[in-house]
Amino acid sequence: MITAKQEPIRIEIQRDRDALIALGRVTANWAYYEQRIDLWLNVLLNQPEAEQFPNDLRTAFKRRIRLWRQLSKVVHGEHDKLQRIQEIISRSAKARDDSDAIVHGYWTLSGDVFTVGTANSQIQIKQRRMSTRYVSKVADEIAALIWDHTEFYQRFAIKLATGEDIPYE
Repeated sequence: MITAKQEPIRIEIQRDRDALIALGRVTANWAYYEQRIDLWLNVLLNQPEAEQFPNDLRTAFKRRIRLWRQLSKVVHGEHDKLQRIQEIISRSAKARDDSDAIVHGYWTLSGDVFTVGTANSQIQIKQRRMSTRYVSKVADEIAALIWDHTEFYQRFAIKLATGEDIPYE
């Protein structure tokens, strides 16, 4: 029996302030970006060209990425636009992998991060060294994706509303 008042045990990530800021940026940027992706997937799914696709986004991110690739081929059939959005989609898939490792990985005191995943029904454990600079670069890439995604879909929204196509410069 415990009779004396005890302080609760606290376990915290042992990182410096800059590392924690970078980690927070990755987390916040990715949360915002993933919401934007889902918003625009809904817009794409409601286009007449997309009626053959299932209109349910309650699925894993990798499946949503596949859906986004398929939808973009149908809805953004023009070569230059298709190439541009496919590049954004590829960068998004990589950023998701990086942010998942950063946010959900097991951090050691030495700066190594262990992630657990599956491939071919086998459990895989990966070890990666992650510096504050690397985590900050991932946060920067997600911020750049937010910008590129927003620019692309603002042009698409204008085309939907007015029929006017705004060329890229």
